[in-house]
Amino acid sequence: MSKYKDKQEGKELDLSLCNLTNVSVRDIALIPKATSLNLSYNKLICLPSNFPSLTQIIRLDLSNNSLTELPPDFGSLVNLQHLDLLNNQLKMLPISFGDLPKLKWLDVKGNPLEPALAEAAGDCLNEAECRRCASEMLIYMKQIQVEVRKKQQENARKQQVKAAAREALKKRKQKAEKMSQSFGGDSFSFNAKTITFENIRKLQEDFCNERNWNQYHSPRNILLALVGEVGELAEILQKMQDFVDDVNDILQVPTDQIPQTS
Repeated sequence: MSKYKDKQEGKELDLSLCNLTNVSVRDIALIPKATSLNLSYNKLICLPSNFPSLTQIIRLDLSNNSLTELPPDFGSLVNLQHLDLLNNQLKMLPISFGDLPKLKWLDVKGNPLEPALAEAAGDCLNEAECRRCASEMLIYMKQIQVEVRKKQQENARKQQVKAAAREALKKRKQKAEKMSQSFGGDSFSFNAKTITFENIRKLQEDFCNERNWNQYHSPRNILLALVGEVGELAEILQKMQDFVDDVNDILQVPTDQIPQTS
């Protein structure tokens, strides 16, 4: 049984003037028929994070407390129509406030609201102004939701770009290191023990066959052709050295110099 059972009268659960510093959501939930909850004139500084689970609430009076914030998921009170926040210490409302689809009446007088929020709220001096406050506040908070989501998406995109840049730099470093190993000086050295006349002849035959150099007939003509081949090889090696130099430059780029998005 709920410890608040004796505070119920019909559809209203009146917990006002009880010197409460906290609220038991569990005990309120045990009285599902209470769709009107009065917590005014207590000493509440905040509400439990699971307070928005009380989705049966239609009218909620939190006036004359010391609330500095509302739960982030306050917008989950999908049946809330009437909300009294008079005389608290609220500066802002949670982003989810824009998700209160049935809110028709709102009073936020006596709160140190941020200027833009206070302007949207208006004076709340009478019934009509409190109804207008609810409407305007929902519009304002929905706009804030859009702006926040855009910013979140932009931040997510920037993080993806940074991650992609880091991954690209990592791959370029790995490729550079691999190329450096592949084209290091030792890789071009010969082992004298493996050089024999037969090996040289075999290499010569393979070399000539691949290039169809048998047409040159004489060693002199082959030598002349080789000179041209060596010239091309020298150009290739020079380009390769230029590439290695570029790679070394890449390896010197600090991580914090990865291109940033504006």
